[in-house]
Amino acid sequence: MQDGAEKQHRPQVMHEVIRNLRQSYITKKLWFIDNESGFLDGYDLMYHPGNQKYIRFHNQMLHTICLFRKSLVDNLLTLVQSNAPEKILLHYALKHEPLLKNLLHFKEVNLFIKYFKTRLKSVEKWINYCKNR
Repeated sequence: MQDGAEKQHRPQVMHEVIRNLRQSYITKKLWFIDNESGFLDGYDLMYHPGNQKYIRFHNQMLHTICLFRKSLVDNLLTLVQSNAPEKILLHYALKHEPLLKNLLHFKEVNLFIKYFKTRLKSVEKWINYCKNR
C-alpha cells in the first residue's frame, strides 16, 4: 500500500481498508491472511539489487510505532542474542509448516538468511530508542 501511495501519488491509499488483515477474537492480535509468500517476497523486494526503496519503506513504517508487546520484544531480544537467529526462525517455521521445506531452494531464502540478523538489530535499535525517549 505504501508503495502504491508513492508510485501513484495517492496518499489516500494509506487510509483504505486492508482486506487481508484480521484481528483474533481470542487474543486480539492482528493476523495477515492469505499472504503465504509475503515473508520471502519481502526479502526479495528489500534486498534485490536496485530495490533499496523498500528498505526505506520498512524503516518508515517501523519508525511510526513506539509501542510494542512485551512478548514481541522478549522474543526479538532472544533472537538478536543468538548467533544464528535465521536458523531458529526457519526451524520454528518448518516445525509448524512442513511444506516450507519445498521452498528452501528459492533465492529469497538465501536473502532471508543473509539479512535477517541485520533486520532484527535494526528493530532492536528502534525499540531501544523508544524506551529511552
